[in-house]
Amino acid sequence: MPGPIDSTVYKTARYVLIGALLLAGAWMLQRFLPALSWAVVLAVATASLYDHWLKRFFGRRRHLWAALTFTAIVGAIVVVPLIYFGFVAVRETTSLVRAFAESSHDGPPALPEWLRQLPTVGDWIQSQWVQLIGQSDGHVASAAVRAHGGRNIFLRMTVDADSRASWSNWFAHLHSRESGTALTQAFTRNAHYWQLWPQLDIADSDTKVEKVRFGAFVPGASALHEILQSHRIDTLIISGTLSNCCCESTARDAMQMNYKIIFVSDANAALSDAAHNATLENMAFLFGDVPSTDELLRSIEESSTAGAPRIAAG
Repeated sequence: MPGPIDSTVYKTARYVLIGALLLAGAWMLQRFLPALSWAVVLAVATASLYDHWLKRFFGRRRHLWAALTFTAIVGAIVVVPLIYFGFVAVRETTSLVRAFAESSHDGPPALPEWLRQLPTVGDWIQSQWVQLIGQSDGHVASAAVRAHGGRNIFLRMTVDADSRASWSNWFAHLHSRESGTALTQAFTRNAHYWQLWPQLDIADSDTKVEKVRFGAFVPGASALHEILQSHRIDTLIISGTLSNCCCESTARDAMQMNYKIIFVSDANAALSDAAHNATLENMAFLFGDVPSTDELLRSIEESSTAGAPRIAAG
């Protein structure tokens, strides 16, 4: 017979084993706990209905058949619609993501016609919708500059026969025939990609300027310098795309032509975060200030009554 010590060791080992099994079981079931919790809630909520359903069955296996049929009915009524709506939600989410992706180029998707035609509130809903998903940091800055006496100038890259001839090295040696043709077609006047983005905040008082080089201050590239001088503008707020191409090229040249440069960190964009951040570092190192849009707006507001320099945003 085992002695007291053996009995104590045996009991301790048994309890440790039981505890270990319980912990292992809990660990294995942790991913299923939400489902089990909902199952308990559903079982409690339908308990009285199941009791009524059970009364319709007779015989030795009535509990089995009652449980099977009741589960099938509950599944058809509750689970199947949930699965259906889950698929619908996934499909609609995919459509919404696609719509927002398209809005980055074509502007925000249009609201349903019936919603826009609601009496009194239709126009307000439409304006709020455009502001919600169509308003970018560049839009906000443009409105602030305009409201405080500055001038918005929108530059757009243009390729024509003259620019191809005067910039022949770039077209001939840095492009294949196919890519050069595609570039020309994209940025020819009135082509799709030559147009300014439809949702840009452009007012009648704003100025549109064509340029035939990445940097708008390259001699012969545009009339930007002459326009700025005619309005006695000495400070430029740079926003647009690409940060590391047209925006940076224009900002570098402008600073060396004695303009003050404000390169807005979150109102410029590049094809990658690395390229964008490298440009911001270059700008902050030598060429100008690099505020966020919020910081810029505060500066504009604070300087509006302090004899601020004449500014242009583009």
